Amino acid sequence: MTVASVVNHPAEARRRTTVPRRFADAIERPFLIDCIRNGIAGQVVVLQAPSGFGKTELLAAAYEILPEPGDRFGWLTVSAVDANPAMFLDGIAAAFGLQPRPAIDRDIEASAQRLLARLAESGERFVLFLDEFQSAAGEAFFACCSVLFRHLPDNVRLVIASNSRPDIPLSRFRLRGFLTELLSGDLAFTRTEMRRLLGKRMAANELDAFAELTGGWPALVQLAVPLLGTTDDARDRAELLDGTHRTFRDFMSEEIVPRIPRDMREALTVCSILADFPLDLASHLAGVAVEQRSVRDLEDFAPIIVPVDQRPGWFRLHPVLRAAFSSQLQLHPSERVLALHSSAATWFAARDHLEKAVTHASLAGDFALAAETIRRAGGVNIFLRAGHSVLERLIENIPAGDIYRSPSLKLIYALVLGKRGRIRSAREIVDDLRDSGEIDELGLVPPDGELEFGHIEGMIDIYEDCHFEDEQIEALERLLGRLGPKDTWDRGWLYNHLCIAYTRRGDLDRARTNALRSLACYREERAAYPQIFMLIHLSLVTLLTGRPSAALMLAREAEELAQRTQWSDRNLLAIAHIPMAEALYQQSEVREAERMLREGMPFVARGEGWVDLFVRGYGILARAQMGLMGIEAALGVIDRAEEVAIERDLSRLRLAVRILRVELLTRAGLLEAAAQVISDMPALDETVLWPTWREWGDASIVQARLLARTGQPDAAIGRLEMLVERAAGRDHGSHQLAASVVSIEAYWAAGRMEDALAALQRSIAMAQPQDSLQIFLDEGQPLSQAVRGIVRRFGLSTFSPKTAEFVSRIAGALHQVNPNQPRVGTDLLTARESEMLEFLARDATNKEIARDLGLTEATVKFHLKNLYAKLGVGRRSLAVSVARKVSLLGVD
Repeated sequence: MTVASVVNHPAEARRRTTVPRRFADAIERPFLIDCIRNGIAGQVVVLQAPSGFGKTELLAAAYEILPEPGDRFGWLTVSAVDANPAMFLDGIAAAFGLQPRPAIDRDIEASAQRLLARLAESGERFVLFLDEFQSAAGEAFFACCSVLFRHLPDNVRLVIASNSRPDIPLSRFRLRGFLTELLSGDLAFTRTEMRRLLGKRMAANELDAFAELTGGWPALVQLAVPLLGTTDDARDRAELLDGTHRTFRDFMSEEIVPRIPRDMREALTVCSILADFPLDLASHLAGVAVEQRSVRDLEDFAPIIVPVDQRPGWFRLHPVLRAAFSSQLQLHPSERVLALHSSAATWFAARDHLEKAVTHASLAGDFALAAETIRRAGGVNIFLRAGHSVLERLIENIPAGDIYRSPSLKLIYALVLGKRGRIRSAREIVDDLRDSGEIDELGLVPPDGELEFGHIEGMIDIYEDCHFEDEQIEALERLLGRLGPKDTWDRGWLYNHLCIAYTRRGDLDRARTNALRSLACYREERAAYPQIFMLIHLSLVTLLTGRPSAALMLAREAEELAQRTQWSDRNLLAIAHIPMAEALYQQSEVREAERMLREGMPFVARGEGWVDLFVRGYGILARAQMGLMGIEAALGVIDRAEEVAIERDLSRLRLAVRILRVELLTRAGLLEAAAQVISDMPALDETVLWPTWREWGDASIVQARLLARTGQPDAAIGRLEMLVERAAGRDHGSHQLAASVVSIEAYWAAGRMEDALAALQRSIAMAQPQDSLQIFLDEGQPLSQAVRGIVRRFGLSTFSPKTAEFVSRIAGALHQVNPNQPRVGTDLLTARESEMLEFLARDATNKEIARDLGLTEATVKFHLKNLYAKLGVGRRSLAVSVARKVSLLGVD
């Protein structure tokens, strides 16, 4: 519409100054209204977001709700005619019911200042709402706006709504704190608002996914409301939930796409094939110079295009807009789409974005490029840089025929098969490469080529649970000697292998040293995936040394890094939870440990081949379910572990399962069944028959426990003393503690009271600093009876205050674990001492106790002395405090 047509059509002029009608069912947004109210108290409010973010509706609501006595509100819907500054100034005057400027006045700057002077002279507060501000443009318009903003009187307030950043001088207001800006993120619907609109139409998980898809874009949410209420078509509903519905496409093509500059429109269309992209790639694919746009330009496109977190210079399209552009792109010849994928693959490959290069090469059908990219990068390189799940996805995109025609892809496929648990198939591929001569086709150039093959072969060895001989360890050490400081990837991988080798041999100090060296290498490379695995290794080794508190810190660091960088790799997170759950279990966080492993072990069983993880994970899960649900649930876990052992031909896991079965059957009192299982194990005196020191040590403990509970405590003691001596000499803290705890019961059953006391003190000295309470609780009633017997015989005064407190925790916790046991006080204290304790809790004096019980004060003192000795305290207040801690008294 021309300037003349507006002048000659009063109806059009009235439309521009009339507040648009509000939606009848609009959702109220009081928080945003308050933001506008507070902004008006300043001076300028700017709402900037694309179409469909409810700017006009919000302004209309504020216009209706916010006027106060003495206010004069005005509304102007800006249009193209306002590019003429004269029309713009007349529109502002009309918004407040003022006479327009004289037609003969051609000095726009003077006219603007006179209009502002007229407003300033009034005692009223003028609040001007400017909607659709982006509709006017041009040098003259922005010059006029610049004058208005430079000379804006204090009693004039502006509320501006625009689809793009308004080109007006706002810094002065921002510096003074007089500017309020509401952007798309502020205007988007919150989860609560979406739940109010869609809660009855969507399940909770659907609502979460839809909120993630739309980002709370109000128009998209509002468009979905009636459709979800009327459609019974499953396909329609699915398209709504994944953002591809025609209603969404129409909104994007009608309201959003036309407002995007032509160069950006072309670039974003071709970039719809990409999950995320830098601007130079967008330019490369589209053939336009979009990379020359400034950061400020790009900010105007939010949330149509937004920066990718932690990847400076990279962007992603809003999912619904990406779907709309992608549907447009599908109208092009398929050759063009394939060519775009191929061009993207080449671009990514040239810049070492390996996963993206292989993915787009596969989508382009260029499997030769995909195979060459993987070959050039090396499977170990991709595995360490991006993680196993990425390597697995890449291999899955390549046809099997192409894999088996390429020696390099066959080698990498062996690694993937090993992780999947198909260890025999992985070994067959490695052996075939070596025996057939295809290994020569790999182009292995020493030392890097040899390391590449050796790394993958070494991983298969680990999955096969091969024993590391001295010469193998020496060979690894020699390879390290050939590497320089810059060979961080290879050194990290070799240190990793040495960590596993020394752990298996029981040299935990060297295992930990090599794990730390490997971690340092991967931190230098800033590679998250291998860092996570080395933190897991460190946590597992630390648990073996008997330090669950330190192990828990390492496991939590691994978990945090996995959640931040490998959040889609459920298998990796499940592996990180194995040492975390073990540490939590040892500190009596049994339910949390059980939840972690119950949820995680199915992922580990599907996507991991390392036997140690199965031994540790299934072992703790079985013990946790034993405590929470009983022996039947625990045996179910053991049966699943045995299935994995059989499926993957893991002989060490089968042996570990038998040892665990003996432990749980013994603890459940099924001693004959436990004896039957243990009879099938190798003789403990034949140490060469045991695969590692851990199985031998675990079997020694379960056998000793069974001997002690079947009337053979002396034989149990002999076995335990041998294990404690060996464990202490090699820092095998977990075995040393477990053997000491079981020996308490054995010594007590053998009548060796002093030795039982020493074993209890020794066990607590190791367990207390780590808060390792659960190892005592797992022994159940037999240990409980032994501990209470030791306390009755020697008194709590025999122990140091800290040890006495821990003894009390053991007794109290054992009582809480099994509510059918008698109250702890009935065994630990005499009936008279329990009465004394109740009187102390009521602050009764000795004279009052004597009077109420019909005793002499001397007798009361005698009983109190015995009570203090058992509790390990020296005065009344401490006696009450300790008694409450160990459940001898209720808590106030």
